Amino acid sequence: MKVVFCCILSTAIGLLCAMPTPTNAMTVSEKQDVPPAPNVTDSTYLSTTHKAYAKTISEKLAKFKSENPGVPGKMMRIVYFCPKGTQPHPGFEKRLTLWMDDFQNFYRDEMAINGFGQTPFAAERDSQNQMVIHIVEGDNGPDSYPYNWNVSHKILYECERKLAGKFKFKEENILLLTNKTWTRPDGTVRIEAPFYGVYQGMGGVGFAIDHPELTIANLANDTEKIRYSEHQWTMHEKKGRFATTYIGGALHELGHAWGLPHNQLLPLERRGNGVALMGNGNYTYRADRRHEREKTILSFPHAVQLISHPLFSGTTAQYAIVPKCTLEDFKIDTDTTAQTITLSGKITDANVAPYAVMMYADQEPYGAVNLDYDAYSAVVPVADDGTFAITFNARLVNKKNWQATLKACMVNGRTTVIKRHNFDKQQEPKK
Repeated sequence: MKVVFCCILSTAIGLLCAMPTPTNAMTVSEKQDVPPAPNVTDSTYLSTTHKAYAKTISEKLAKFKSENPGVPGKMMRIVYFCPKGTQPHPGFEKRLTLWMDDFQNFYRDEMAINGFGQTPFAAERDSQNQMVIHIVEGDNGPDSYPYNWNVSHKILYECERKLAGKFKFKEENILLLTNKTWTRPDGTVRIEAPFYGVYQGMGGVGFAIDHPELTIANLANDTEKIRYSEHQWTMHEKKGRFATTYIGGALHELGHAWGLPHNQLLPLERRGNGVALMGNGNYTYRADRRHEREKTILSFPHAVQLISHPLFSGTTAQYAIVPKCTLEDFKIDTDTTAQTITLSGKITDANVAPYAVMMYADQEPYGAVNLDYDAYSAVVPVADDGTFAITFNARLVNKKNWQATLKACMVNGRTTVIKRHNFDKQQEPKK
């Protein structure tokens, strides 16, 4: 199975996110590489229901791990692709290690807030705790790698072939960076590189870019500006916004590489001005360091899905098993007074135990690339007998036809779609 998620960065800056005006500008120095991470140790913001869900799911996954001892998990890897005759941008080792430090801190805190304790993902580091970076030189020079879909497949093929002696590329979780950014004579930084995520069941790849100005320190830079261009757009923004867009974009694409779709937050998840990482959260990543109001957060359903992933769970037990199961007793109940819809059923004949069912509510057009940012996610644990019931606030999608996708999350860290059902604007199920 391969699922491709595309995110066109420049268009979304103008059309999808209204960025508030920052206040209390900060002066940035190179000594600010890693601002202190907050000491988040609890989930006080969570609803009582979500706390109970997190506890039930954690206990089920802990039981699975205890029944399969001694099986190692996976590590996040970095691959850096350079066309023939070119080198990584100067300072890349320190810069990308600090990226990964910040990404791990983000997930440590967000998983804790969502009720799963301080659970960062694992990353491939050396004895000095620096990220191991696998450099791949392309078969051809820079002109052979213009930005288009076919060229990104060429990059994937060359990386897989040249790293075959180190690991199985398609079974790894990889941040794949390219150096295809350069400065024009007028000072404009030109970006010409793929930027999307691919999930392949056993592994995944998140494409992103590297550039000397994409530093963790610059996330707080509210004073200096930079001009850059991507596709047919040219932007002139604060360096902090530039760093947020592309460093946050890398984290967003990693989410896709781990199997997460686009979504927006349910009202009870917003924590004030929160923005979902897998929605427009790549444009608000660490914006609070510039005293902006919006803040990127991880939605509860996505935390539920990731907690079993081998990067977070620390085990690959049964990970090679492709999940199969049957949905029985599927039922739709509509409460017109409360304006809710409840989807229920029973999972049977599962070759791997399910621990949760996620509902993905996508408004028309269903599944369209980059048109699913308006989708909502909801999740519930699966009972020991395989039953579940998800109740959804239909008022959130009462202006369009929409599609409910039910996905079972399995204890081995994989998922499988068990049902798709369409609804009209009046919340009536379509045959």
